[in-house]
Amino acid sequence: SEPAKTPRDASLGFFGLAREPSDRSFRNTNSAEATQQPEPLPEGSSRLRLQTCAVQAPDTWVGKQLRDLSRAAVICGVKKEGRLVPSWFPAASQKVEKGDLLLVPLCDVWSVNVHALQVDGGCHVVGMGVKQIYRSSVPPAMEDLPQPRRARSLLDTSTSGLINLGFDDCGGFLFAFQDDIPRKNVLLQYLGIDVDSPSLLENCIDRFWYQVYTVAVPEDWDRQLVEHIEDSTGLFICGILRHTGNTSRRVLWFPGPNERFTKGDFVLLSLEGATAAVNLWDTPDL
Repeated sequence: SEPAKTPRDASLGFFGLAREPSDRSFRNTNSAEATQQPEPLPEGSSRLRLQTCAVQAPDTWVGKQLRDLSRAAVICGVKKEGRLVPSWFPAASQKVEKGDLLLVPLCDVWSVNVHALQVDGGCHVVGMGVKQIYRSSVPPAMEDLPQPRRARSLLDTSTSGLINLGFDDCGGFLFAFQDDIPRKNVLLQYLGIDVDSPSLLENCIDRFWYQVYTVAVPEDWDRQLVEHIEDSTGLFICGILRHTGNTSRRVLWFPGPNERFTKGDFVLLSLEGATAAVNLWDTPDL
């Protein structure tokens, strides 16, 4: 029987909205390209391989011409739904259609996401970064929501210090630890691995780069508990960027529920979280 598929809405992948084409798409594309005879190169020139990533076109881009999106990203190609081979370097007058995959350079993937959030959604995204977290090939032993949340202890209803971040595109279980402090015994229990056999973790755990967006927060978050904000908004707080002086700052990764926001803080959210925040508040001007 085929393994259960990971829900797409619980998946981030490495670049958030970006995803790599399937092996079948690669084979079909390579086959089509192989039938084309390359044109002779000018003297003194050589061929370079352009590395791109396929990004789902934001809904707010549908109907717009590519020239109107040139400030957000360099769109090298467009793959239409149902077609095996993308069209490379399309005309600037071509319009984006629903279901299009936009082929952009890797450096422009985050720009597409930020443009969709900040320009189209009105959310004040001030930056993007990545945080190294963990990925397990062994799924949780207990039933749990495949959404970012604070994992509950098996023994009581209190938080266990483990952060369930859902699944990646390959079905790997993504997780982190509260306050960025590893808790091996909690992880063993959550994965259903015998605490007397901790060496089993070495065979199923690796690192994963988790994409986060820095967003300005409303003034009324001042002195509010992380737990209260998460409960009232449905957001999951991946981190708090806090300025501690004129030039110094620090990041509180995966803060505990009793951590309080202070005036001037910025919140770090996943792509899904930043997208949801667009509909929750109007961020202040900086």
